[in-house]
Amino acid sequence: MDYVKPLGVVESMLAGGAVKLNVPPRHLVIRGMLAGAYLGIATSMAVTVAVETGSWIAGSLLFPFGLALAILLGTEIITGSFALLPCAAVESRGRVGMHRILANWSWVFLGNLLGATLYAGLFALCITTAWDNAVPPVGAKLIDPPGECRSNHEVLQGLGRRLNAVHAAFEMTPRELIDATLKK
Repeated sequence: MDYVKPLGVVESMLAGGAVKLNVPPRHLVIRGMLAGAYLGIATSMAVTVAVETGSWIAGSLLFPFGLALAILLGTEIITGSFALLPCAAVESRGRVGMHRILANWSWVFLGNLLGATLYAGLFALCITTAWDNAVPPVGAKLIDPPGECRSNHEVLQGLGRRLNAVHAAFEMTPRELIDATLKK
């Protein structure tokens, strides 16, 4: 039977974190852009399948494809860096400072943001035929109108009510909460 013992998993994580810490910034940005684009492709594929079939579970089964693609092709996803770099830094016993970790995270995040934004722009360009046509049903589902959304404050108020939590902020409007926070 093939399996990896927990100690082997930890050793692999530490080795992976050490490798990530030594990747040059330009490679982090390029790999991050590719990861952002792959995840954008996976998301648009998942939403397209869900809208076309009417089954959100079918779309949900497609999204991991993009994540697996990004991992197997060696791209940089910020969540992987969040997991591995602190472990590698602790293992280095002070040789790797927080500055290196934050710099690495910044470059990877920038790459993920740029790649996802570039893909989103190209996707919007394609589905609207260079903004000559109306947005098709898939695009409309990707960009739900704001009236159907709830603010974070409303969500937290509802959660507080369900949990029977008592806090002054649950009784305030968003504006009152901002004013109360800024007065402190």
